[in-house]
Amino acid sequence: MSQSQDSGLAELSQNVGLELGSAFYYRSGWDETQYEQHFLKNFNHLTPEGGMVWGEYGVSPDSGQINFWGGDKIIGFAHSNSIYVKAQHLVWHRYFEEEDPLLPDWLVTDDGEAQYSKEQLSILLKNFITETVNHYTTTYPETIKWWCVLNEAGSNTTGYIPNLWIDSLGPAHIDSSFAWARAAAGPDIKLYYNEYFYHGALYGGARIQSKIDFAYEVISGMISRGVPIDGMGFQSHIPVIGYPGKEIVAADIKRFTDLGLEAYITELDVELTVPITQEKLIQQAIVYKDIFEIALENPEIKLVCLWQFNDAQSWLGEESESCIMDSTYTPKPAYDSIQQVLHHADELLKNKEEHIQINDAFQINSSQISINLKEPAILSIINLKGQIINRLSVSQGDKIPISHLNSQLYLAELKAKNRIWRIKFRL
Repeated sequence: MSQSQDSGLAELSQNVGLELGSAFYYRSGWDETQYEQHFLKNFNHLTPEGGMVWGEYGVSPDSGQINFWGGDKIIGFAHSNSIYVKAQHLVWHRYFEEEDPLLPDWLVTDDGEAQYSKEQLSILLKNFITETVNHYTTTYPETIKWWCVLNEAGSNTTGYIPNLWIDSLGPAHIDSSFAWARAAAGPDIKLYYNEYFYHGALYGGARIQSKIDFAYEVISGMISRGVPIDGMGFQSHIPVIGYPGKEIVAADIKRFTDLGLEAYITELDVELTVPITQEKLIQQAIVYKDIFEIALENPEIKLVCLWQFNDAQSWLGEESESCIMDSTYTPKPAYDSIQQVLHHADELLKNKEEHIQINDAFQINSSQISINLKEPAILSIINLKGQIINRLSVSQGDKIPISHLNSQLYLAELKAKNRIWRIKFRL
C-alpha cells in the first residue's frame, strides 16, 4: 500500500487522537514547497530541527542579544498552517574536548569555563529562557504546545553529564529552569525533560539501564519538590541492531507515566547499517510498528515525533535510511507499517481497554463511572481533541453517568492530591 493509495498519516493519526509529528528544517538546495506539501499530508505537529538552540550560529552572537530568525521561519510556517509545535531545547549544554558548542562563544572561555559569576550565569540563563519562550508564544499564539526545558542531562554511565551549568550552578538550575519556563509559558503549555536511552546501531544498539535509572531518580525528585514538569521525552533513536524489543521499551516508558507524567516519543528514527537490504527494511518496519503500538496502548503517551521523514534529511545521513520515506518521498515498508497500525488502531485500543477498565481508584462501564478512591478528587472527561467535556469534584461512592455521551473514545482522568489516574474508554 503506497502513500498515494490511501489517507496520509496526519488524517489517520487524528482519527485515533494521536499527535503525530516530525522534525522540520529548511535545507539549502531543497524544493521547499514539495517538502512542505509532504509534511502537511502526514503530520499534525512539528519540531524545529535547528535554529533555536542558544549556542547555534547566529542565535545569540553577543551577550544580551537573541536572534529569532531561525525559529521564526519554521514556527511561522506552522502557525500559518494551524500546525502545533513542540519546541526544543531551552537548556542543552555539554563539553566536547573542553569546549561547549551548545553555548554561545561569549559565555564560555577557550578552556570551557564560564566567563561570568554564578549569580550572573543564573540571570543570563533565566533571561534566555524567558525571552525565548515569550517571543514565540506571543508572536505565534496557540501554536507551541510543548517546550523541552532540559535535554540530555544524564551521562552514559551515571549521574549528570559534565557541563557548564552543573559545574557552575549545580543541579538546582534544573528546578529553576522549569520554574522560569512555566512563568513565561503559562499553565497550558506542557514542559518536559528530553533524554536518550538507546545508542545507535553504530554503537551496537546498547540500552543504557543506568541512564534510565538516573533519569527516573531526577524526575521523581522534581515531582516531590513540586517542580512544574508535565512530561518525559523519549528521543527514541532506536536501531535495528540492538533493538531491545517492544516489551522493554514499553516498560521503560511506563516507569515514567506511572509517576503521573505524560510521555512523548520525541525524536523517533530507526537506523540501519549498510548495505541496505529488503530484509533490513522489513526489520525496520517492525520496529516502527512496535513503537506506534506502544504509543496507542499507553494512554499517557501523547505524541510521536519522527526525527525527519525522508532519508535525505536524516541527521544520521542518507545512507542509514533511518526514515519512513526515501530521498524522493517514496514510502518505505516502515511508512506502510505505521499506516496499518493507525488503520487498525480502533481494534488495538478496544483490546487494550478490556484490561484497563478497572483500577483501585475508579471503575467504568457503559453507563457510569464509579469512584472508589477514599480521598477527595477531581474527575475530568476529555474527548479526542483534548477538550474537557465534564469536570467535577468527586468522592468515594459517587457514580457519574456517562451513557449520554456520544459513541467515541474518551479519557477519564482522576486527580487526587498526589496522584493521577487515567483510563481510556469507548461508549
